[in-house]
Amino acid sequence: MDEGFKKQQEQIQLNYRKAKADNDRRTRQYIKDQQDIERKEWEKEHPKYKREGIVFVPKTKTKEDLSQKKQDTLNEYDKVAVETREKCRSDFIQSSFGAVPELHR
Repeated sequence: MDEGFKKQQEQIQLNYRKAKADNDRRTRQYIKDQQDIERKEWEKEHPKYKREGIVFVPKTKTKEDLSQKKQDTLNEYDKVAVETREKCRSDFIQSSFGAVPELHR
């Protein structure tokens, strides 16, 4: 049972790490998408940028630079990943050992 318990715990943690990696990829994509929008707007404002030698510098560089709506969406994905991991752990322990009292965190 000890080996099975360890494998299940490792699987739960692996699934959590995968969810976090997905969330990190999603964050990078949101940032890239916003930078693309900024670049297009900047190019419209600076049509002669190549001749003038000016360079685009994106305003959006981190998650905190995204709109509040995008930040809230990303935070919700993170929250779901944590809640899913905790529920899986709780369900596994309960199915393995029966009902256990809720532990305070």
